[in-house]
Amino acid sequence: MRKRTIIISLICILSAIIIMIVFAVASGRKPYKNLETVQIKSAAVQLSPPNITIQITEINELVDLLKDVVIYNEDNSYTEYTGQGVIFTLVMADGTQTSIMAYNPFLVIDGVGYKTKYEPCEALNQYANMLLNGAEMPAFTDNTQEVTFQATVIEVIGESILVKPADDSLEFSSSDKFSIPNKEKLALQIGDIVEIVYNGEILESYPAQLGKVYKITLLE
Repeated sequence: MRKRTIIISLICILSAIIIMIVFAVASGRKPYKNLETVQIKSAAVQLSPPNITIQITEINELVDLLKDVVIYNEDNSYTEYTGQGVIFTLVMADGTQTSIMAYNPFLVIDGVGYKTKYEPCEALNQYANMLLNGAEMPAFTDNTQEVTFQATVIEVIGESILVKPADDSLEFSSSDKFSIPNKEKLALQIGDIVEIVYNGEILESYPAQLGKVYKITLLE
C-alpha cells in the first residue's frame, strides 16, 4: 500500500512538472522586457526587399515595440520561407551588438530563429516600413538627416575612395567595404582615417555605396 502511494505521488509530481513545462513553452517569454533606451548607443534597420538600411534616430518607439515581443520554441525553419525581413541592428552602450530580424511567424535573434507571437512581430515590420516610407519622401520635404561614421581608407581610385568602416559602427554591420566619391578632392592615402557624413541610406552593392554623401573630413 505504501509503495503504491509513493508511485502515485511520483506520477503526480512528474505530471505537474510536465504541465509546467508545457505551460512555459506555450506562454512564451519576452527576451527584451527589461530593455531600456539608455542601454542602446545606436540602432539601424535593414529592409529586404528593397535592401535599404535606415539609421534610427528616435529609439524610444523601437524599445517599446521590442519589449512586447514574445518568443516560443527555437525554430530555424524560417530559412525555408520567402518574404520581407526587417533586421534591426542594435549597438549597445557596453560595446556589444545584437541583430533582431522580424520575419513573421519568426523572430531571429543573432542568427537563431524562434516562433513568435504574430502581433508584436507585425508591429516591428510595420514600424520599419513606416521608417522606409519616411526616408523615401519627396525631395522637396524637409526630411534631411545626417549620419556620421569613421572609416579607414584602404584604396584610392581616381575621384573615389574605398574605405573600411570602424568595426563598432552600424555601417560595418552592412558591409566591410564602401565606395565613396571624393568630391572634396582630398589628398588621401591608404591608412588615413576619415569621417564621413551622409543621409543614412546604404545602397545594395559591393562594395556598398551611400545614398548621398554630404562631407568627408580627414582626421589623421
